[in-house]
Amino acid sequence: QNPPLSEVLFAAQDLSRKSASTAGGLSLPELPSDPRLSVSRPFAVGLLAHTVIQTAKQLSGDKPDTGMHLGVNHRNNGIVDLTLSAEGLDPEKGRTVVATLAERLDDESEVSISSDDQNISLRLPTQTG
Repeated sequence: QNPPLSEVLFAAQDLSRKSASTAGGLSLPELPSDPRLSVSRPFAVGLLAHTVIQTAKQLSGDKPDTGMHLGVNHRNNGIVDLTLSAEGLDPEKGRTVVATLAERLDDESEVSISSDDQNISLRLPTQTG
């Protein structure tokens, strides 16, 4: 039930492919490690795909279509940070995406979403040990 991160990334990329293509696509990083998440596969895939789709919607019509890029930072404390960046993703657009998605997250969840200048960050728990 606890999926490897790579499986979640590929599934979310497939689900969001049509929307992501309107913003130049989504590139995934090389993974130096492939931690298992401690959230369900449907939840993780749905959240990441929805994040990509909402971000692409915010970017649609903007030029240039340089695409969206996903970065991964697997920390040793049982957390993986996913950072979605794109040229043209200004703070206001990022806040709009975060507000849309935050409504769907449980306040007590270990999962969080935030944004800064040109990034949207998802924080997901991983299995430890």
